[in-house]
Amino acid sequence: MSGQLQSFRDQVWRFFRAKRPSLSNGLLLIAAGGLGDLILLRYVLPRFLKFADKNEPVTLLVVGSAKKMAFLMPKSLEIIDVDFNKLRKNNAYRYQVMQKIYDRHYRRVISLDYLRHPLADEALMLAASADTVWAMQSRAWAKYQKLLNKNLKKFDKVCATGPEHTDKILRLADFADQLSGEKSDLPVLKLDLTELKSAAQKKRPLYIFQPFSAVKAKQSGPDVYLKIIQLLPENADILITGAPDDLESNRDFKVLLEAPNVRFEDALFEDLVGFLRAADLVVSVDTAVMHLSAGLGAPTLCLASAAYVGEIVPYAHEISPSNVTVLYTPMPECQGCLGDCVLPFEQGRYACVDRLDVERIEQAVKKFIQS
Repeated sequence: MSGQLQSFRDQVWRFFRAKRPSLSNGLLLIAAGGLGDLILLRYVLPRFLKFADKNEPVTLLVVGSAKKMAFLMPKSLEIIDVDFNKLRKNNAYRYQVMQKIYDRHYRRVISLDYLRHPLADEALMLAASADTVWAMQSRAWAKYQKLLNKNLKKFDKVCATGPEHTDKILRLADFADQLSGEKSDLPVLKLDLTELKSAAQKKRPLYIFQPFSAVKAKQSGPDVYLKIIQLLPENADILITGAPDDLESNRDFKVLLEAPNVRFEDALFEDLVGFLRAADLVVSVDTAVMHLSAGLGAPTLCLASAAYVGEIVPYAHEISPSNVTVLYTPMPECQGCLGDCVLPFEQGRYACVDRLDVERIEQAVKKFIQS
């Protein structure tokens, strides 16, 4: 189904929803990013909760997979998850979700995303038929720009939040400031530990590797991690963490398990917290585990691509926590591509990942060990 036709069908659906006589109530926050994005949102979330009236319920709508990070959110927050892929492809599911949001009769809807899809999260923003809808000026998207511009006219407040490459956390903080009309302090990248898993008990030094990414081109090879293992104390325990099927889909990494004291750990994020808090060092690709480790205060080394430089990693220097070191290969001609790589892959990886200087990695690991 074309985007224009789907937009028209949504418009017809909204037309037949009568005005509701009851008073609106509730704040709906929509965050359509992934797991890592939800962690970054947590640092500025309190600034948006202030836009709820006293004793007014607040709902956070997330993409289904991101609900795995719900344990980081305030307990007072209701979290609902939506399968955005199914939302686009299954009309019965689409209008079931839209009706559910409409029936809630929210007073206000706030989108927390700079990158939005006019037929997904923006469709849900409009389906709520709330008294007010607030959003950022969205990222340009040639394929859907006409629909994005059309939807934009239906929002009550739209804020420009800086150039395309702006740190995601600072962008959200600026958005909240514009909505409130007040200038707040810089966000602090530290998670509230009071209701999270305590540090796991350990008898020996503990090192954690998260070498896997949903985008395999972002992964450094197993040879890099083998070199890191050689630098670690002989009495150390080493956990390779990831989703249950990561080892099967990355069979070349099984060689890591042949090293002494190395085991695979596929704990849920909530349970992984205890291991991360106990770790002497976490080495990770730029993924959710890295952001979680950083926020927990664990010594963290990120082996990053250059794809998200200027937006996600490295964090903006003015808010970057001291426990985190990010290594990436500068690519002046193309960094900040957001994964839309224009260069040929090298050994199956982004060129910026394959060109990561192993000596720099080894030096960074030695520095963490000695600190």
